[in-house]
Amino acid sequence: MNVTIVGAGLIGHKRAAAIKRIKLLRLISVCDPVKNRAKKLAFQYGADALGDWREAVRDQRVHMVIVATPNRWLAPIA
Repeated sequence: MNVTIVGAGLIGHKRAAAIKRIKLLRLISVCDPVKNRAKKLAFQYGADALGDWREAVRDQRVHMVIVATPNRWLAPIA
């Protein structure tokens, strides 16, 4: 399954590491409003870096979205 992570902070890093350990999952993109954070995490896992979560969830390749943002953004993004 192809996965995107929305949020490239501490929790996003932890989720990316977990995805790498699960053979059935592949991280294809990381999204963060601070694009440099998205780029840094995405580069570590060979994924695309995005700045807008809407772009990430519209990607037809994505099977699963992990929302790893501060609490105030969880519901609006989910």
